[in-house]
This record gives sequence, structure tokens and C-alpha cells, in this order.
Amino acid sequence: MELTNEYRYIGRSNAVSCPSGWNFYILLYAKTTGNVSTGKHSVTVKQRLVCNVESTFYGFQTSGFVNVGGVSAFSWSSQKVPNTAWKTTSITEGGVTYPRWIDLKEGTAVVNTGYGSETTVTVSSSWVMNSTSEAGWVPYSGVYATADISVQLPMIAGATVPTVSASTVELGQPVTVSTIPTVTGYTHKLTYSFEGASGVISESALESTEWTPPVDLAAQIPNSPSGTAIITCTTFSGGTQIGNPQSVSVTLTVPDSVAPTVTATWEDASGAYGKVGVYVKLISRLAVSVETAKAYGSDIVGVSMTLGGKAYSGGTVLDCGDLRLVVTATDARGHSGVYEAAVTVADYSVPSVSISASRWAGPSEAAGADEMGEYAKVTITGKTVDVNGNNTAALEFTHGSAADSIPVSVGEFTVTRYISAPSASTMKLSADLSDALTSAPEPASMTLSIGYATMDFLSGGKGIAFGTTATKEGFTCAMDTTMEGHKLTGLADPVSDTDAVPLGAMFDKIYPVGSIYLSVNSTSPSVLFGGTWERIRDRFLLASGDSYTAGATGGESEVTLNRFQLPPAAWQCGSGEGAMETSTSGQAGAGYGMWAGSSEFGQAHNNMPPYLAVYIWKRTA
Repeated sequence: MELTNEYRYIGRSNAVSCPSGWNFYILLYAKTTGNVSTGKHSVTVKQRLVCNVESTFYGFQTSGFVNVGGVSAFSWSSQKVPNTAWKTTSITEGGVTYPRWIDLKEGTAVVNTGYGSETTVTVSSSWVMNSTSEAGWVPYSGVYATADISVQLPMIAGATVPTVSASTVELGQPVTVSTIPTVTGYTHKLTYSFEGASGVISESALESTEWTPPVDLAAQIPNSPSGTAIITCTTFSGGTQIGNPQSVSVTLTVPDSVAPTVTATWEDASGAYGKVGVYVKLISRLAVSVETAKAYGSDIVGVSMTLGGKAYSGGTVLDCGDLRLVVTATDARGHSGVYEAAVTVADYSVPSVSISASRWAGPSEAAGADEMGEYAKVTITGKTVDVNGNNTAALEFTHGSAADSIPVSVGEFTVTRYISAPSASTMKLSADLSDALTSAPEPASMTLSIGYATMDFLSGGKGIAFGTTATKEGFTCAMDTTMEGHKLTGLADPVSDTDAVPLGAMFDKIYPVGSIYLSVNSTSPSVLFGGTWERIRDRFLLASGDSYTAGATGGESEVTLNRFQLPPAAWQCGSGEGAMETSTSGQAGAGYGMWAGSSEFGQAHNNMPPYLAVYIWKRTA
């Protein structure tokens, strides 16, 4: 039975029977009022003593109590029931009529039921007839009338529970906070807390409020892209707070636009820009200065740079054209700020130069070539490239101890010079080409050889030369040589250093009997050097040592493992053909080991490392 704010009959106790056939009962009545500010019910209960017969009553000594949900409403002991208080008009409750009755006690119990749901409680009652009457007659004494009756307390409309239109919201973007009250007319105060910051959303929200979390809340989470905000709703009825504040959480994310700011300036560390008015491929080096600023307190954790789409750290620029310089700064939230600028780089190649010379009969083209000439015709070719119309070129020519500066223009060129060059000595020639930015990687150079002579004697008689002029003591041959004889003298020999040694003996010393000769050419060394050679086929070479003596052979190109070379096993897998079972005898089911039940097992496998096949011979005589 659900209680209201008016008394309702909720039930009766058991009967207290007297010898004369009188039955006494306790009737219970209850009402309740809910308190929205505390979430508690005030339950008031009344006891009424009734009798089933019309009779004159005397003042009995009685005791009793009433509890509601374990909370005392009232209690008393040794109290008389006054005879004059009995009502003589009958009452009917629960379909039963009682001709005599009297109200005993009533009291209130405060029960903490909370908000938002109906609550069932038990009303417990007791009444005891425990003494003689005023006339001294005891119809019956020491008998209890008890009752435990369940009643339902109505719901107390409690505090509003807020909800949000989205579980994740970007800072600076709106979100709707719904505050639909349990009772019309409630108002709400909405506040938020976020990672140490707090504020008021609304002082008097009704059913919904739009809130835009400010972007500056990003300062509360400098090392994270998101955090959790708690929105708290406090409910009021007029000026009275209803229940406890209720909360809802929402994830606030920092927008990508909250990122470091980046600026950059640069200069050409190579100085090329100052010389030609443009950045130059292969020469310029950009020294980039980067300035960054934090976004709402988030530290910069990394700065990277690209030029023309490639990672760049200030080295020599290797590309040309309109290149994009991109500088990226990343903060602890993982957000990045970007600076971009166009950098125009001119194409360029370093100067290149070459030199050639030949002996000449005189200091002009008309004199003509002469292998014993006392002059040289020198030809120098080179190339420089124009850069923004500001490049220049310079050629330095060195011949012997003399040096000349030869004027040349930017671009490709060929210059010819005729110089004095005595035929009795060589001459170092070099050409060094440079432009406004750099020089050729190295000067072009050559040595002009001594003049040609079939035979020439060194002054003083201690030197002779064939095919060139003699410039040093001893024998010099600049001609191709053919040896027609079969012996040379002066070669080291086991018998005597002065003995004549056949030419073939030279190869005997290089490849004595027992030597190994390797080649990818199939020509036998007997054809090349003489001697008797045995070709070795289909074998590797192994260094001899303690385990293998020189000349020993062995090994296999393929190996078939027997059962004793397989890993030990103590298991059986599968059944039927192809099964692997344990066996020591090589048969299924006989101890341990392995047995292959299929003819597909037991095949050989290749055991060769990676190789290069060559022809191998061993000299035998």
C-alpha cells in the first residue's frame, strides 16, 4: 500500500484473546510527507485499540511501540487505558466491524529514502496487556499484539542529472548541456572544472544550456591533446537546494589550430648570394634561424626542416628551381606549426677543364709536330656556366716554372698556346679554371714527355735510352720489347746468382710442382707457363691443418641423414601413411627414435655453401 499525506488504514495486529471471548486488536494508520531538500520521508503512525464485543472497559496497564523501517516513531510503557476514552460507536476497517475502540498513540519516524525511486518500508507495531484492571479483575495479561506491515513511500523528486549532446568536444565549439528536471519549475546552477581550472556555465539553467568551452583552457593541458571536464549541476526549488549536485563528464580536445607559431630567416653561409645575387645549386648553404612561440604553454619538442621536399639541415643545396622551404615545429601535444617560403636556386655546375699537349717544331701552328721538337703545342678546353648574369671566369696556365693568366669568357672555350719545351727533359703542365664561386675540383695536368730518339746516350756515358732521350743513369727502354733469346743472366738461382737462367725457370720459381692455379679462363697453365698440370674437378679447396693433411680428399655434395642424426623425439604424431612414430629399431612402435611411414621420406639434401665455380689445376711435373 502506498502512503499519502492523509491517514490510511494499513492493517491490524493479531488478536489478544480474553477468557470471556473478548478479542482485542491493534489497528494501524499511517501517512507520510517527503522532504525534497533532504531526501527523507516523515512517516506518522497511529495505533488504535479495538474490541470485537460491546462491553464496558477498564483501564488496563499497557506498553507498546511503533518502528518504521527500523526507525522509532514512538514507544511507551505501563500506561493505563482510561475507561472514559473508549468510543461506543462502532468502526469498520478492512471489512471487519468493531463495536468498541480507542486511539492509543501516534508518532513520527524520519526515514532516509533518498531521491528518484519509490521505497518500501516495514511498519512494526507492538502492544502488550500487562496488568490488572482498576476493578481488580484480570481478563488476560502479558499477551502481545504485534504486526509487521509493508508500506510504499512515494518517490521524492530529486536533483536533476545532467547530460551532454556529445562525449567529446573541441575547445571553442559548442555543446548542449541538458538539465531536464524531475519536477517542473526546478532551476539549475551549472559549473565546470577542467584540469585545475573552473568556472560557471549558468546560474539559472532550465532544461538545456549551450556551453562553448573557451580555447584558453588548452593552457591546462600543455602536454596532452585532450582532457576531461566535469560539468556539475546543482538543482534548486526556489531558493532551496534539491539533493546533492550531480555531474557529467565530457572530453575536451585541443583543436589543431592551437599550434606553435614558427618564423624563419636565413642567409647564404657560402657567400654565393652576395656574389651573384641568387642562391646557387652545389654552392649555397642556407643558415636558417628559426623562432617559435608556444601555444597555451605547450613546450616545443621538435623542429624539422625540408627544402624542395627533402630533409634539410643547412648543408649545401643540391637542387635548383623554385624550392619550398618548410619549417615545422611540434609541441608536447603533438600539434605542429608550419612556416613556408619560396627559395629560388639557380642551376650550376662547377668549372671543368682539360689540357693536352704534344711536342712541336716551333712556336707556331705552321711549324708542325715534331717528336724531338723543342716546343710544345698546348690545348686547354674548359667550361663555366652563367649565374644570374653575374658569373666570371679565370684561367691560370702553369708550364714548368712559368705561370700565365689567360683571359676567358663564361661558357665553353678552347685556347691554344705554344711554349718552349726542351726535349731533353719532361715538363709539368697544368690548367686551373675558376669562376666567381669556386674552382674546378682539381687543376687539369699532364707531363710533357721527353723527346723521342731511337737511341740516346746520357752525357758522361753512364746512361742509354731507346725510344726516348736519356735522362738518367742506366738502361731506359721506351719501345715495345720482344725477347728472342731463351736465357737471362743475373737472375737469382738456387745454385748461383750469376748462372744463366732459362726464361722457363722463372715460372718454375713462381709455380713449382705442387702449386695450385685458379682461373675462370679454361686455358691450361701448361700452355701459359709449361710444365705438367692436372685439372681438379668438382671439389672445394680446404686449408690443411691438424685435422686435414695436405693432399687429403673427402666430402659429399649431397647428404642423406640417417635416424641417428635426427633430433631425439619422445612423441608420436598422426596415424596412417606418412606418420612419424617413436622407434629405436626403425620400425613403428618399437621404443623411441623416428620412423617414416611414407616412401617420400629419406631423400638427400644439398649441403653446399654459396660458391663461384673456377678452373683449378695442380702442377704435377
